[in-house]
Amino acid sequence: MKNILSLFKNNKNIQTVLSELNNNNIIKITSTTDNHNVLLSSLLYEENNEFVFYVASNVYKASKFYDSAVKVLGLDNVNLYVSNEVVATEVDAVNKEFLFERLQTVTNILENKKKLIVCDVNSCLKELMPRKIIDKFVLRLKLGDDIERKDLILHLIKLGYKKVPTTNTVGDFSVRGEIIDIYPIN
Repeated sequence: MKNILSLFKNNKNIQTVLSELNNNNIIKITSTTDNHNVLLSSLLYEENNEFVFYVASNVYKASKFYDSAVKVLGLDNVNLYVSNEVVATEVDAVNKEFLFERLQTVTNILENKKKLIVCDVNSCLKELMPRKIIDKFVLRLKLGDDIERKDLILHLIKLGYKKVPTTNTVGDFSVRGEIIDIYPIN
């Protein structure tokens, strides 16, 4: 895919777009195909040290764009952000995948990890929880930290983790005596 991006970047019109964007000029691009949008967004992602946001008109188009962008940039460089309301009618497993992808996207933004973030218009318009509140819920543990067992369990439940007999999927935790197994979202 790097060869395709290189060829795309060498196009005179694309060089003009990149130059205008690098000069902080606002540009309007119309009549492009989905593939052009993926290539341009991927190129902007690779050329800049900032987040690139792609806003699709609906969830279906956002999901299609996300799949294509992952093929170009790789799974580690792209996030999909779809709001709760959009997937509320979906199967639980799919709903849970979207939830963890949203949480991973927010985590990447808070930790300033550069990503190409794909979302739909409705998801963009939803107000997020203020950062101060999010920071209160973040739990960072490192080797050697002491934490009360009951406090950790309560905190995990408040974060939305599900207590199960055996930890198998993201968002689960299990308690076996003094051992707490956690399958973190990230």
